[in-house]
Amino acid sequence: MRCKYNRDYLNILSVYSDYCFADHQTKYAIKHEEERYDILRKTYGEDHKETLDSMYKLAKFNTRYQNYGEALRYGLPAYEKQREILGEDNPSTIESLKCLIEIYNGMGEKETARKFEEELSKLMAEK
Repeated sequence: MRCKYNRDYLNILSVYSDYCFADHQTKYAIKHEEERYDILRKTYGEDHKETLDSMYKLAKFNTRYQNYGEALRYGLPAYEKQREILGEDNPSTIESLKCLIEIYNGMGEKETARKFEEELSKLMAEK
């Protein structure tokens, strides 16, 4: 599928959202990453690697902003799809799993976080 948006524009959005996040301008990081996510989702679909990466980033950014509901909205499907498409031992999948643990801990759902921590421990033991 051909992207009607310039690849450079998508790359700029990605770099800029990362820059804002690193500079603790999380609100702007979210704004620019949401724009990138919308373009990727409409162009390539939910199962594309870049779309999944954008979902992970939105989960991560929203977690820092302590907006756990939004973080979970992006983080859980990103993890589930990455696990299915990329495999459970893929570095991107593992990072999404770590993000989910942080989200659930932030929400106070310690039991759910512990379940994912056990899953992470098993994956790390296998490596």
